[in-house]
Amino acid sequence: MPRLPRRPSGPDRRSHHAKPETKTFTTAEAGDVPALPKGRWSERTLAWWRSIWSAPWAKEYTKPDQIALARMAELVEAFNDPKATPKDKVGLSTEIRLMGQSFGLDAASRRRLGWDVQREPAKESDVARLIREGRESRQDSADPRDYLDEM
Repeated sequence: MPRLPRRPSGPDRRSHHAKPETKTFTTAEAGDVPALPKGRWSERTLAWWRSIWSAPWAKEYTKPDQIALARMAELVEAFNDPKATPKDKVGLSTEIRLMGQSFGLDAASRRRLGWDVQREPAKESDVARLIREGRESRQDSADPRDYLDEM
């Protein structure tokens, strides 16, 4: 009986276990914000546009991506229109969500695209500092159950 070929010895030698390549971005990598096509844009749409282009991965967008994002801005503008009905907003939000996945606008799509954002370490806020100090001071105080025994 013929022998079967030997299998690879470890997962690192198997091609189907190869880890996808990831690209790491830092929050300081934001580039220039291109102008939206001429037209009347609401402040909410302009804020959305600025947030897209100030993201660390915005440098990955190409000219065709910019055109598609401008089309997406039209959908965002229609969604933000006060005259839009709830039924209109459902359809628009679905299309905006689906288009956003192509451009890494949510965490799951960034993972799928292999994009990782390296954030700067958060500075301790005043509230967090007060909470931490309160916990430390409680650890130094006597056990409140001791007072129950005295009663």
